[in-house]
Amino acid sequence: FRGEGTNSALSTDRNISLSSVGVDRLLTPEELALKTKALVGFAWGEGIDSNSFDPRYDHLSDKFKTYYGGIDSYGITKRSKEITALMSNVALANALEVSCPAVVADFKRTESERLIFNDIDILTTPGAAGETAIKIQLQKMHSLFLGESLSLNSEALKDSYDVLVGLWQTRSDAGTPNVEVGNDESCSAPSGISFTNDDMADPQYMLATWARMTLYFMTDYKFLHE
Repeated sequence: FRGEGTNSALSTDRNISLSSVGVDRLLTPEELALKTKALVGFAWGEGIDSNSFDPRYDHLSDKFKTYYGGIDSYGITKRSKEITALMSNVALANALEVSCPAVVADFKRTESERLIFNDIDILTTPGAAGETAIKIQLQKMHSLFLGESLSLNSEALKDSYDVLVGLWQTRSDAGTPNVEVGNDESCSAPSGISFTNDDMADPQYMLATWARMTLYFMTDYKFLHE
């Protein structure tokens, strides 16, 4: 309350020293799985395990739970409060496995049913004609994934747009009109959904670009902490 009430500008050194101060805490594996599902419509590795007491299954809540700081109530009874190198790899794996299919699945839905990309299509590219539409979409993603309310002319939104342009240019230069390139990019459809060749087609390289931007948001500190 005192910090919010002061009118004095902070020095650069003071800004750095206070950058990690606040009430944010690392989400538990179960919370991260639920957050992911709420945003994109499915969780990583989600399925049904009929042999389990609780048949609902996903990788974060089950297979990788203790690797991501969770507890098993036997040998591990305290949750991790800070992310470790191993945990960061699990968070990255979650984002890598979810981001691409989440984008393809969302564009596969009718516009009114989409969870993320309601006001844009896969043919809208960076440049004079598409810049505003893309920034509006990025503004929405900052709100959904990071809980940030940004103006269209904010520095943070400009940074995100610059990242998107760089990703799109790299993909465009590679000239691959498909969202998935070889075995190094996974875009497997989640349980209950199937992708056709048309769904995976990426004539303007924007499906892959939006998939990488979703990965960008899903590995952000503000996505992993609340």
